Amino acid sequence: MSNLNKRKPRCRIIFITGTDTGAGKTVLTSLLLAHLRHHRVNALAMKPFSTGDRDDAKLLQEIAGREMTLAEVNPFHFRRPLAPLISARLERKRVQIADVLARIQQVSKRCDVLLIEGAGGLLAPLGVGFNLPGLIHRLRGEVVIAARNKLGVINHTLLTTGALRQLRTAGPRVALMGCKEADDSSETNEILLRECEPSARFVSIPWLAGDLTSATVVQACAKQLGKQLAKLLA
Repeated sequence: MSNLNKRKPRCRIIFITGTDTGAGKTVLTSLLLAHLRHHRVNALAMKPFSTGDRDDAKLLQEIAGREMTLAEVNPFHFRRPLAPLISARLERKRVQIADVLARIQQVSKRCDVLLIEGAGGLLAPLGVGFNLPGLIHRLRGEVVIAARNKLGVINHTLLTTGALRQLRTAGPRVALMGCKEADDSSETNEILLRECEPSARFVSIPWLAGDLTSATVVQACAKQLGKQLAKLLA
């Protein structure tokens, strides 16, 4: 068969969500992107929704070698640091799921792996009548969960994996993100979560010192965490 008749393999789409706001989604997404690109994988990343500043999207843009414009990385940005749906309403804007899917599909044609960082927790409303599970379902995406490794993570993680189970996605992958000030639960959270979610894949990411808004720092950390990141992507 002629190469002209061969279709490009479907882009692998991986959504990075969190158990709540501040769980470490951007750190995890940037680490995964740096890891993939270090290993010569044609990977890109998007943060479709952002509110407040656009620093997270700019970091992903930098790690990807500025192969995308900021508008491509982050097509839906609203000024007020609130849930995207509320922030959009305050600007009298309305985002439809079809618009979001179209932006993601455009970028997916340019890469072999596309990482998509969510906004807030899994069920946070993004636009009119939809949230992240709606995008995951329509794009047949995989999911990696960022969860803060501290007291409360058991409940938050099980609620998130329970919600994902309704989508019939592959077994959940959870990155337990280290906190600067670990508490007594940090050493036992993974053990108990493994008991409660035996089909899940768990990886612990230690607290990372340094300026994680710097692409250079993130790339160095990704090299150190190669085994953990590879396990999340396997």
